[in-house]
Amino acid sequence: MNRRIDSHKLMLRPEIVSKWKRGEQVYPLYIEISPTSLCNLHCNFCALDFIKHANSLNASFVDFKEMSDLGIKSIMFAGEGEPLIHPEIIWMAQQAKSYGIDVALTTNGLLLKRSLSLEILPVMSWIKISLASSLRSTFNKICGVEGIASLHRILENIYEAVQIRNTIKYNCDIGIQMLVTEENEFDIGYTIETVRDLGADYIVLKQYSKHPASGNVHKTPGWKENFTTLSTDSFKVIQRDPVDIHLYDKCYGLPFWSYIASNGDVWACSAHMPDERFVLGNIYKSKMEDIWTKENYERVQKLIDVSKCRVGCRMNKCNEYLHELINPNQHVNFI
Repeated sequence: MNRRIDSHKLMLRPEIVSKWKRGEQVYPLYIEISPTSLCNLHCNFCALDFIKHANSLNASFVDFKEMSDLGIKSIMFAGEGEPLIHPEIIWMAQQAKSYGIDVALTTNGLLLKRSLSLEILPVMSWIKISLASSLRSTFNKICGVEGIASLHRILENIYEAVQIRNTIKYNCDIGIQMLVTEENEFDIGYTIETVRDLGADYIVLKQYSKHPASGNVHKTPGWKENFTTLSTDSFKVIQRDPVDIHLYDKCYGLPFWSYIASNGDVWACSAHMPDERFVLGNIYKSKMEDIWTKENYERVQKLIDVSKCRVGCRMNKCNEYLHELINPNQHVNFI
């Protein structure tokens, strides 16, 4: 199965892309929601360590019906903190799904206990667990914890979620993401084998990329071997290379995704937090239709210098595709 995790799927929405190409109003296809800024781990590579406030989103202001009506297709709950800390995370996921929106979750897995998995798996398209290492000494050092409890609980929760998914046959991928720094680069093979044996569907190996506002600094070690050879028919290793060269002159992809922070602010690009010039509005004050406007996005687009964008930007492949659409190569009729 090709999940295109290291690529993009925007070309599968030609009707929306055509509207955008004609200069018409379009709304995000995908949004990321940060339910809370609170976290139960203290990972030393956290990109959003500069966020010091303690906020939790007021779920009653998240209008999933309006999102669906505007054409939002998917939501990932992730963001500044650990989304499973939010007391209404299950309700929000169920609400989004009830309006026909695909739902996903990125979590550190510490709270993904059996009772929660039983409630949340039925509405999830995928769950991705961020795992620094399956070696206890490395995990504890990176995540700021002691003892055996935290890592053991996460690995147990992954196994339980897989078993529930397989037994009840929920259509939910269960994946792992390992952010690689100089501290865990020698644990990659062991971690791959661990999560493969737990029954995970895939693991994404992603090299460290510093957020411009983060105080954390790590080396990006570079790949010393090809770990995709550890893939099997039922388990895939996806090894992502950071991209620091952008082949386009502006961020064309802004209108197709958005980020809702734990204080209700709607950001055009989370990589530019906390620069408030990139805030489109706030869901406590405005309807989303009035936030995601063509004029708002055009204002923000003028602020972005893509040559200074964060390495490994998730919109890079979308931007390459959109750039080529409006700046076609020669001889395009020779298909």
